[in-house]
Amino acid sequence: MKKRLLFGALLLISAVSFAQTINNAFFDKVNYRGAFGATDWTAGWSNFDPQNTVYPATETTLSGNITSKMTLGSPLFGATSYLSAPLLNSFFDKVDYIGAFGKTDWTEGWSNFNPQNTDYPATTVTVSGNITTNTTWTQSQVYLLNGFVRVQSGAVLTIEAGTVIRGDKVSTGTLIIEPGAQLIANGTATNPIVFTSNQGVGSRNYGDWGGLVLCGNATTNKVNPVVEGGIATIYGGSVPADNSGSLMYVRIEFPGVALTTTSNSEINGLTMCGVGSGTTIDNVQVSYSGDDSFEWFGGTVNAKHLIAFRGWDDDFDTDFGYTGNVQFGVSLRDPAAADQSSSNSFESDNDGTGTGATPLTAPVFSNISSFGPLATTTTSPIHAKFASAMHLRRNTSIKITIQYLQDGLKVC
Repeated sequence: MKKRLLFGALLLISAVSFAQTINNAFFDKVNYRGAFGATDWTAGWSNFDPQNTVYPATETTLSGNITSKMTLGSPLFGATSYLSAPLLNSFFDKVDYIGAFGKTDWTEGWSNFNPQNTDYPATTVTVSGNITTNTTWTQSQVYLLNGFVRVQSGAVLTIEAGTVIRGDKVSTGTLIIEPGAQLIANGTATNPIVFTSNQGVGSRNYGDWGGLVLCGNATTNKVNPVVEGGIATIYGGSVPADNSGSLMYVRIEFPGVALTTTSNSEINGLTMCGVGSGTTIDNVQVSYSGDDSFEWFGGTVNAKHLIAFRGWDDDFDTDFGYTGNVQFGVSLRDPAAADQSSSNSFESDNDGTGTGATPLTAPVFSNISSFGPLATTTTSPIHAKFASAMHLRRNTSIKITIQYLQDGLKVC
């Protein structure tokens, strides 16, 4: 009898003690003791016999650290088709996902999403004027571009992996590869080549220097077109497979500046003028460009793995009969930064007046992920000059497929 009384007292004390703490909003207020009332919340999802459960065979092996967002079972997987005519080209990798990324982050190791605070070494060699003979820039030096540096026809400029090249702000340092010249700039995933501002940490901004301009002899729909902005190089020709060299694992940071006060006088991050399909462009990041991140004026060059990060104007701009292919690209905008002419992810024209000049601007873009201004968390107003995810106009025949667009931009 004493034991029963003692047990009852303990239950009463326990109940009183629990009642004193039950006001915490975390707790559901139920009318039963223990884990279960009238409903078995383990029904349907739990398994009390895992030893004898038959599971499917593995399809993917994961190891190491996961350092970026990864969603298994995403609707972006398994929803692709490469049966349409533009994608039958052997250039395109046949992947099983929409957008730029599958289960591998191809930006890892060589890209940089915080270039404002990256500590680059001081310059040791100043380069200006024309390069007329084969030249190599080595990783052991840091190069300063002073004014327009032109690699002239017949010369090859080779840049070693890991080399840093900085552009002078006052003289608008710019590297120009003339038709008939070549740039061989092959970095690696662990040792990229970097073109960047010569300003110090905390002082870098859009348009700190000119940018990188590749010019070739491939087809355009203009007669003797001239690179805008006072560069004055005539480009284009009748050599679709023309070879302007190779860019692999290259970063271009804080480029893109207006060279004159007239419209269309800007240099882009990477400007490609009549560049041919013999040229290799793979794994290139343009960050904080003061104009477009990437722009193609005619040409047939193909490209893969492009990053347009926080550009000022358009991410991918095509004109003058560009007919190449681009696969795997990603763009992310700064919600507070847009151009007075209106900023888009894609902009495409056949030419400035929409003529039917041939070849028509008809590139094919596949597996692009474009993140508009609303994709970035911000408490500030979105810049009023953000316009379209895709601004396709003036007789363009561009084809954009297997693409992922997110947040805040219309298509027109």
